[in-house]
Amino acid sequence: MKSRSFASGALILAVGGMIAKILGAVYRIPLTNILGAEGIGKYQLVFPLFALLLAVSCNALPVAVSRMVASDRARGLDQGIRNTMGASLLFAMLTGLLSMALMIGIAPYLAKVQGVEGLEICYRILAPTILVVALSGVLKGWFLGTSDTVPCAATQPIEQIVKLAVGILLAKLLLPRGIIWGVAGALVGVAVSELVGLVTLAIWYAVTRRESKGISLVDPALGLYRLTKIATPITLSSLIFPIVTFVDSILIVKVLTYSGTDGAMAVTQYGLLTGPVSTLVNMPVVVALSLAVAIVPAVSSHLATYDVESIKQKTALSIKLSYLIGVPCMAGMWILASPVLDLLYPTMSVLEKGLSVRLLRMQTPTIVLLSQLEVFNATLQGLDKAPKVVLNVAIGGIVKIALEILLIYRLGIVGASVALVIFYALSGALDMALYQKLVGKNTQLVKSIGKILLSSAIMTVAIVYLPKLIASPLVTTVVVTAVGAIVYLIAVATLRVLSSEEIKCLPLASKKTKRKLEKI
Repeated sequence: MKSRSFASGALILAVGGMIAKILGAVYRIPLTNILGAEGIGKYQLVFPLFALLLAVSCNALPVAVSRMVASDRARGLDQGIRNTMGASLLFAMLTGLLSMALMIGIAPYLAKVQGVEGLEICYRILAPTILVVALSGVLKGWFLGTSDTVPCAATQPIEQIVKLAVGILLAKLLLPRGIIWGVAGALVGVAVSELVGLVTLAIWYAVTRRESKGISLVDPALGLYRLTKIATPITLSSLIFPIVTFVDSILIVKVLTYSGTDGAMAVTQYGLLTGPVSTLVNMPVVVALSLAVAIVPAVSSHLATYDVESIKQKTALSIKLSYLIGVPCMAGMWILASPVLDLLYPTMSVLEKGLSVRLLRMQTPTIVLLSQLEVFNATLQGLDKAPKVVLNVAIGGIVKIALEILLIYRLGIVGASVALVIFYALSGALDMALYQKLVGKNTQLVKSIGKILLSSAIMTVAIVYLPKLIASPLVTTVVVTAVGAIVYLIAVATLRVLSSEEIKCLPLASKKTKRKLEKI
């Protein structure tokens, strides 16, 4: 019963996260049309430092606090829970304020290095959000520690809706004053959305804990020591991606400029790469990862006992799901690159659209590679191999940065896409080698992936010429997607990609649907 409750909680989080990330991706579409490619480039330049400071100061708080609360709760230590909350809030205040001050302090210098006038205003607008996110992390940790995942899942879509409404409105209102003011308006939307999320969680917490004595600091030193001990390895394991992204925010524009690209054009190209292209690539990744997350609870019970066969089965299903969704999306995105960009980003110039199509097609393999990498990362961390995961991703990150310097100078912004694909492929290959060393190879998974690739190839043959027969971007997208989905599902069912046992584990399908799938 307990495991079923845990699985349900994970599914609630997965669905909430999926909705929130899809809304976040949708938000970028009108924002790009309002700000233009150069504006979205400036908008994207602010977030790598923001993400890095979040990773250093507070990204580990939800997990660390949830572990401490769950431990105290299991032993009936209500006073311990209150002390945990007091120490965690103190920690969040300290790290949040320090990170906020650091971001405000280095804003003028970083904006100068990035070569974008006025960008320091944007950094300063976003800086207080670090403190807000840190405090929210403590409350999320408490809810997760008490096995109540609904508040965490519910606040994510709320935050995205607020960001969508406030950010788009302010970007439109302030854009006439200049691009940087339009970007600033969008960032105010981000700050307001996080504040609304914090207030929502705080009210929910107050209502939930109204019968208790609230928060106290009986032994702050002990609480802070416990928190730091748990949070430090989590923080270290989550730093690589933000560091690589932060380096990119400085390196890509600089190398482009050094190779002869105009400064404004360099920012525009960076904006196309990290805005429209990344938004479209990440949409199917979000769905694949959310489905994989819903499988993780089934894996976790076996990780504790090192039941190798069960670990192989459950991880194989997670990998298979990421391929089932990722491979056809990769093929479809390559075919539909031009009509989808026409449909979603009508304000793009011909040159911007042509470059975006090239970048999007170049990055389509990351749909599969990133999904696979995340599944292996999660599994290896569960197998107590977090340091190895950090090393694998770090090796990939170093290679990526080195390749960017060489490839961007020779190929322009396309070189950054090539380096990104290699980064995910290399890190994923290292993770896979480590995983196979720990639990052995899975020949059945290789056969299943072969069937998925064959199904996607059949789908590709069926739809590859359809865009040439239809003029309208909307009709093209709808028809190609519909025909491709039907052909792909028939191929998957005919080739029996999923076994009866795997169908029963599908997290988002109803019992009726599962019975039908088993009979095919």
